[in-house]
Amino acid sequence: MELLEIVQERQMKESEPACPYCGSTDLLDHGTSTTLVGYIGDVDPNHQWTEMKCKGCKVGFTREEKSGNVWYTDAENVVLMGIPTCFESYIYHCVVCGGPVKRKYKALDGGDLPTFDVTGGRKAQILSTKIEAGKSVNQYRVFYICDDCGHGGEVDNDYLRND
Repeated sequence: MELLEIVQERQMKESEPACPYCGSTDLLDHGTSTTLVGYIGDVDPNHQWTEMKCKGCKVGFTREEKSGNVWYTDAENVVLMGIPTCFESYIYHCVVCGGPVKRKYKALDGGDLPTFDVTGGRKAQILSTKIEAGKSVNQYRVFYICDDCGHGGEVDNDYLRND
């Protein structure tokens, strides 16, 4: 299955940043954070997060950009517009029922991966890859499943890639 068969989100064209709630372009920019990957060329591969607030409806959100792709999220990492092209965990919307779709990882045999506690009481999993015939091969399986209706399944990639 492909991610785009599971989620409603799609890549978007953006002429200028706009509020994902009301469409206003009258926004407050509260600063940008970025990864620091060096590159040569026209397309910046760094993931950038810009915290914004709409002056019209007074709602805050994050505008994210990576490799020329733009998407918007809320404080809970729910995708509001566009579709992410980065590995962070996001909450998407089911193409069938509109419910929350989340990424889940399983061991190659279909069993649960071990978890451990990290700061803030969160749980983490160790995901590994190995090189086979010059290619990186996941040592885990990736699933996107709707919490409400169960639509979804195994996908080849952890997230939408536009490379």
